[in-house]
Amino acid sequence: MKPHPSPDRWPAWLSGPAGRWLLGPLADESPELRRALLQTLREVPVLQLFELFWTVMIAWLAWRATHGTALWPLAWLLLEAVCLPLRLGWPRLPLLCQVAVNVVRLLGMGLGAMASIQVGDLVLTVLSPLLVVGLLAQVVSRWVALPRLAIALVHLVGAALLAGLWHSPLPGLREVSPMVMAGALAFQMLALHNHRMLLSVLRLQFENRRLSLQDPLTGLPNRREFGERLERLEQLGRAGALPFALLCMDLDGFKRVNDEFGHEAGDRLLAETARRFRALLRSDDTVCRIGGDEFVVLLPGADPAAAAAVAERLLQAVREPFDVGGGQLARVGLSVGIALCPRHGCEGAPLMRQADEALYCAKRAGKGCLRWAGEVAETQEVVAVT
Repeated sequence: MKPHPSPDRWPAWLSGPAGRWLLGPLADESPELRRALLQTLREVPVLQLFELFWTVMIAWLAWRATHGTALWPLAWLLLEAVCLPLRLGWPRLPLLCQVAVNVVRLLGMGLGAMASIQVGDLVLTVLSPLLVVGLLAQVVSRWVALPRLAIALVHLVGAALLAGLWHSPLPGLREVSPMVMAGALAFQMLALHNHRMLLSVLRLQFENRRLSLQDPLTGLPNRREFGERLERLEQLGRAGALPFALLCMDLDGFKRVNDEFGHEAGDRLLAETARRFRALLRSDDTVCRIGGDEFVVLLPGADPAAAAAVAERLLQAVREPFDVGGGQLARVGLSVGIALCPRHGCEGAPLMRQADEALYCAKRAGKGCLRWAGEVAETQEVVAVT
């Protein structure tokens, strides 16, 4: 059974040197946290309208101030016209491509502001730095997921503003131009501060969510997390994109271990069972403890032969004796019920019921074995099990 790739794949190039530089401290975080941080880079439509208005006004004033002889205001407007539909999502671009479009656009706005200041018009000289300051404030507040890129943009756009002030024909601007460098350094510190704050908040949120979805004894996903993962596989299964197998499992003789060795020994046995299960499964597979000595396994992409092979390995793993402390060994068994999507349906709740019925079919058949959903037990006698 080959590993099934995640439907939300992380771009491979981000694992290389360029990607690690771009992500900075984010490169060592979990993929889930990286994705959550990168979602903060999404465009805000209201901000787009304000930026477009300012850009059009300054470019128009610059074109009028140069009596229509300068071509760069028209090039600036053309750049905005090209970038606007891409920023609005037409055509649909991956998030990092949208970031690249914004980088080009912001650099173009920095150059446009620099050229506007050099025209020597007082109105343009006032409005252009205001546009640049607004851009830099947006960069350090909305681009906190990529602090190195934000800082690079701050200094590049700031350098364009500095050059514009330095070469402006208006008197006194060269003397105040070094203030731009101080402002860029302040924005740099703010970008790093915002990044640390957002990262700490998201880490806390992810840790709280992890604890709410994890069984504290075994460290396995709990019933709630199992439901969410089953729902995701159910959606893929209904679309015909991904078959999967659902295994319901129950330990045979676990109550006897608790009665004979104590509940602490039972806890040790459950934790060791979870460890053995994890060691036998792929990274894409899911094993959950849903209560007591009940476990479930989800096997994405598994056909009947692969599901049976995994179940046999799990059965064999549980047959090995368990060290329950104090040099004492305990033995338990395992019963398994298997349901397959799409063979037995792809609706999560009915599929779970069929796998559970197959589990008790295995119990009635003598325990320590596997049974398939829809399989008729060899005997109709219901045997009390513990």
